[in-house]
Amino acid sequence: MAKLLAFFVIVPALELWLLLYFARFVGIAGTIFLIIATGIVGGALARQQGWNLIRQARRELEAGRIPKAGLLEAAIILVAGAFLLTPGILTDLAGFFFLMPRIRRRLVERLELRLRNNKTRQNVMFHNNSRFEESETIDITPTKREEE
Repeated sequence: MAKLLAFFVIVPALELWLLLYFARFVGIAGTIFLIIATGIVGGALARQQGWNLIRQARRELEAGRIPKAGLLEAAIILVAGAFLLTPGILTDLAGFFFLMPRIRRRLVERLELRLRNNKTRQNVMFHNNSRFEESETIDITPTKREEE
């Protein structure tokens, strides 16, 4: 709950304060130009990187390999684009930060590790007329199919 409060209340308030502070130095027209320019440039960069990711995945599939870049990387590009289209200095910095390939790959690695750790902690419990006891853990990890 505290993270949502920070994201939806504190971050916009801080963004507004930074924009007003920035407007003192470059004026209102300069600040509006900054907002529009980062939106246009950031949107174009996010779109370009999204298409690059799709092309790379197609090449991998055509070569008979599983694409290395996955849904997490695409989701990060989508979030980066949303941040860049949102007026503000902090969100623009975060958006450009997420569009850097090296940083994005590290973020994907950390997210994958976190998802794997969360997956191993989950237990499956059956209730009602189940033949399994409640404390019994069942591994439902998918295995590779044998080639036909």
